[in-house]
Amino acid sequence: APTAGVKRARGVEGQFVLIDSSGLVHRSYHGMLNANLTRKDGQAISGVLGFSRIVQEFRTKDFPDASIIAVFDHPSKTFRSRIDPLYKSNRSETPADLKSQFSIVKEASLAYAVPVVEAEGFEADDLIASLAVAITKAGGSVVIVSSDKDLLQLVSERVIVWDPFKKISIGPDQVKAKFGVLPEQMVDFQSLVGDASDGVKGVPGIGPKTAALLLNDFQTLDELLDKAGTITQKKRRESLIEHRETALIARSLVRLQLNAPHPDLAKLVNAEIDDAALRTFLKNNEFTQLIQDLGKTESASLITAGIKAAAADAAAGNGARSATGRDLVVSVPMPGSAGPAVAVETDVDVVVGDYEIVGSVEGIEKWVEEARKEGRVAVELFGSCTE
Repeated sequence: APTAGVKRARGVEGQFVLIDSSGLVHRSYHGMLNANLTRKDGQAISGVLGFSRIVQEFRTKDFPDASIIAVFDHPSKTFRSRIDPLYKSNRSETPADLKSQFSIVKEASLAYAVPVVEAEGFEADDLIASLAVAITKAGGSVVIVSSDKDLLQLVSERVIVWDPFKKISIGPDQVKAKFGVLPEQMVDFQSLVGDASDGVKGVPGIGPKTAALLLNDFQTLDELLDKAGTITQKKRRESLIEHRETALIARSLVRLQLNAPHPDLAKLVNAEIDDAALRTFLKNNEFTQLIQDLGKTESASLITAGIKAAAADAAAGNGARSATGRDLVVSVPMPGSAGPAVAVETDVDVVVGDYEIVGSVEGIEKWVEEARKEGRVAVELFGSCTE
C-alpha cells in the first residue's frame, strides 16, 4: 500500500487518506458505462460500486490504521467562476443516472465509518489541499487518492498521490520525472500550459516541454514574465509578453486554496466500522461480492488473532488442549456464524514465533524463496471440505 512520511496509529498525528470522491465516482461510472449496472429497482450503482470497492480495500487491507476522509465537490459555483465565467463551461452536464448516485455514495462512505467533507463555494481539490496542510502541520502524513494532476502541486515528503486506476504512487521524484519540474512548480507549469479539461487557457505556443525548460531556467512564473524580454527565441518571447495576463489568470484558477473550511481533524479520525450497518448497506445495494470479501477479511483477522493468542499461551506454558488431548492451535468462530467456535487441532507442539497471512502471489513467492534458502520446509494444510 502507498505510504507517505512516518506511519503512526490512527489519530490527528497519524496517516490520513483523502479521497477525491467526486473524481473517483465519475471515473468509476464512465469506466463501467457499458456494464449498465443497476439494482433490481432500476437505480444505477456503477459509481457507488466503484467507490465502495476502493473504500473497503482501504479500510480492511491497504490502510487499516489510517483515517480515511471522503471529499466531495459542492454543487454550488466556486470563486473560480467569478475569476473566469468560462471556467469548466466546456464540460457536459452530469448524466442524470450518475447524479442520482452521489447521495448513495455518501451513504456508502458513512457505512464504512468514513467522514464526508464538502464546503459551499469550494471544489474538492481545495478541501483536500486545506486538509493536507492542516494534517502535516499536526505531524501527520497524507495519501491523496486521485487521478487529477491538479493535486500534484501538493506533493511533498509527507504528501503523496495514489492513482487508484493506474495503481501508482506519485511522490516528488515521480512529479519531476513526468513533468520536468518540482511539485512546488506545478502551479506555474499549468499556468503556462493551461488545462483544456477545465477550460483554462495557457500561453499559446508553450507546451509541456517548453514550460519545463523555462521554469528550470527562471524558477518561477513571476521571474519568467518579468524577464520575458531577455528570451532569445522571438515567437516564445512575444507570446509570453503578449499573453502575460492570460498566464496570471490561469495561475489564479489552478492554484488550490489552503484555507477552505473543514471540520477539526479530531472529528475526522475514523471510528470502528459498525459491521451490521455496513452489511445492511451492502445487501440493500446488492453488492454480494463485497459482502463475501468482507467475510474473507474477517476470517483472516480472526485466524491471525487466534494464532497470536495460541502462541502467547504456548510461550507462557499455558498451551490449551482439546478433549482428545491434542494441542489446540486456533479456536475462533467463523464469520457470520451463530454456532459454536470452530476448533483447529494439531498433533505437533505449538511453534512460537511470528505468523503471516499470505494473500498474494508476491507473498507466496517470498516464502518460496525463503524455503529454498533453508533447504527444507514443513507444510500443514487444513480444509473445511468433507469431499
